Amino acid sequence: PHDPSSSSLASPPGSSRPAGVAAIYNLSMPGRPEHVFAAGCPILHTRFHPVEHPRLVLGGGTDGRLYVWDARAGRYPVQRSGAGGHDRTLVGMAAAGSGPAARVVTADSDGTVRYWSAGSLREPEETVAT
Repeated sequence: PHDPSSSSLASPPGSSRPAGVAAIYNLSMPGRPEHVFAAGCPILHTRFHPVEHPRLVLGGGTDGRLYVWDARAGRYPVQRSGAGGHDRTLVGMAAAGSGPAARVVTADSDGTVRYWSAGSLREPEETVAT
């Protein structure tokens, strides 16, 4: 996807996507995905990376991990959150900011919210537990 306005991370109506797959569709080719990314668990949330859009794609899975795929590198994650990630299914994910201050915010099913640097997913910068 070279034009952000012509790309979508959602499946077109009526299509089905197997668990553990995130697909990018280009609106000029709605019949097939432009990129297909794989993970070891179902992916519930996807967003374009706040700094490296549209090359990098973020995904949140049922395993509580945050994944990063690079469209230039193939279908497998180039980065994933480590031991500091969530212990439960991610129920929300958002990307905010730009440049070095860009952050990714994730929330899991027990209400824990974690703030990550968009440049590194080794461990969260901040955790808020409810």
